[in-house]
Amino acid sequence: MIRFSAIRDRIFHMYAYSLTAAGIAVLVQAGLLFALYSSLRHLVWMSSMNHSVKIPIWLYALVAILLFLILAFWFRLLANIFRQLEYRKRFLAAVTSSLAPLQLDHSIEYAGNIQWYLLYNTHERYAFTWGIKHPKVAVSQGLWETLDASAQRAVLYHELAHVIAGDTFQQSFLQALSAALHPLVVSLLYKRYLIRRELLADQFSISACEGDEVPLMTALLAVAQSAVTHEPQVSLAGAMQARLNFMESGRLPRWWDTSLRNRLLSTLIAILLTLGEGILIWCR
Repeated sequence: MIRFSAIRDRIFHMYAYSLTAAGIAVLVQAGLLFALYSSLRHLVWMSSMNHSVKIPIWLYALVAILLFLILAFWFRLLANIFRQLEYRKRFLAAVTSSLAPLQLDHSIEYAGNIQWYLLYNTHERYAFTWGIKHPKVAVSQGLWETLDASAQRAVLYHELAHVIAGDTFQQSFLQALSAALHPLVVSLLYKRYLIRRELLADQFSISACEGDEVPLMTALLAVAQSAVTHEPQVSLAGAMQARLNFMESGRLPRWWDTSLRNRLLSTLIAILLTLGEGILIWCR
């Protein structure tokens, strides 16, 4: 029997990424709105002085810039959300005709409702999860028929971990905020999340296989040997090299390259994540 409470405790920390990104967005918008409110107050006050005080041109420029930044944030956020919805429609239209119910020969210890599908694609090897309210999991025929029973079970539990962690929603949420706050650290946070979610799903799968890493490693190597040309929304192929390195060395990949800017930003992210995880643990 899998201890789902212990699994949830580990996956629980994953929400620190979404919380941190939301906190950054709130702080940025609160700062811009406060600056705009203060600028407008000064503008109104100066205008009421019956021309005894000359309104500086920079104040008009400041109000215009603040309005532009606030509107740009919401425009980029909504545009990314609509872009994701449009992509999801095209994605579903492309795969629906190739899906068939997956006949499970393995008992999956999960009380929730998940729809399992086999995707008729013999050329590529991958598995992915989609759907927020009604989660669905699909495994390509090329991958499913390559694996033995234990490796198939490891793949199913890996995708189940994404469902439990709500990764489909979290990815959409972080991707939208990353687009809206592109110059800030959210894009690095989003990239880090894409790796960490796969590592946690791998840990879940290994735990479900009673600590045996071989089934999952077999599946990962099968995926790595496939000519996958794209990465689905939540995919077994995601962050492949980082996951293989983690299973071999037990060390997380570095956040940064040799750029001083990225080192400083990664330090800020680490601080924010620590605060976010502390808040989540306290609230729990």
